[in-house]
Amino acid sequence: MTEMPHYLEIIAWLGLTFFVISFFLQGLMIASERNGYQQTPKIKSHPEIEEIRGTGVLLGVSFPRPTPELPELDEDDPYKVLQRRVYEKKIEELFEEPSTYEDDDDDDFGVAGIR
Repeated sequence: MTEMPHYLEIIAWLGLTFFVISFFLQGLMIASERNGYQQTPKIKSHPEIEEIRGTGVLLGVSFPRPTPELPELDEDDPYKVLQRRVYEKKIEELFEEPSTYEDDDDDDFGVAGIR
């Protein structure tokens, strides 16, 4: 009954070894371009491209998209007033004391330092 796991382990190792060797051989075939593998495959191009290659002239067309007209905002516009208030609040919080960006060197978290 204890012999069974040993057989399963051997079968698993043999399967993995076969798998690794087959991957290695496929890599070699791709690198040496055997069995139909090519590093630069032939791509079928449009027949009219062959006519253009000699001249180097290709016609391109671009269609401009319409841009929407944006309304002009007044200084009394509620959106601009709100933007200005948010900006002022951010500036106010940035220079508020104590700053969250400064380190507090006087706080030692209750641990006495040795001097």
